[in-house]
Amino acid sequence: MRTFLAVLLLLMLGNASAGSECGNSMTCGEWTTRVPLKSGSATLHWTHVYEGRDTVYQVSYASGKLEQRTFKVQGQPVVNIDHGLIAFPYCADDGCIRKLVVLDLFKGKTANGELPVPDVQFYLAAKWLGETLILTVEDFPEPDRNSRSTEYVCTVGKVLDCKKGIQPAVPADGPRPAGSVRR
Repeated sequence: MRTFLAVLLLLMLGNASAGSECGNSMTCGEWTTRVPLKSGSATLHWTHVYEGRDTVYQVSYASGKLEQRTFKVQGQPVVNIDHGLIAFPYCADDGCIRKLVVLDLFKGKTANGELPVPDVQFYLAAKWLGETLILTVEDFPEPDRNSRSTEYVCTVGKVLDCKKGIQPAVPADGPRPAGSVRR
């Protein structure tokens, strides 16, 4: 009987300590990843989100010239290594939110914006084309109907400006630096 009670007590204490490592039933686990950039590197601080997607909540950046800076963010990162830009759309199992943040690490600034999408459930895919963020949004305007796909082109300035549109033209042999001429 004593052995049974001792085993039972160990099992209960083991479960109690395992639960306390998480600390919250909605999130559990944090880790970091490092992203090499054209100038310096960024450290992404991640957390697991219950019924959501793993999410970055903080970015630390240090270039060779500047001291380390830390930015509070929330979302799944889309990194532009050459331009030091990271977009943070925030999506979970039940869709994405309209607010977006782009972090310009080289300038040390953030640009906030909101997608001009209807107030319906939607999901998105994001990619960089130079310094332009291209978002493909799939929404569901009516229950039990087919989804529709819309592309948005977002420019980064003081704010993030997203408009329905066509991607900027890219020459067949790839993007070229500003001010260059092809021969």
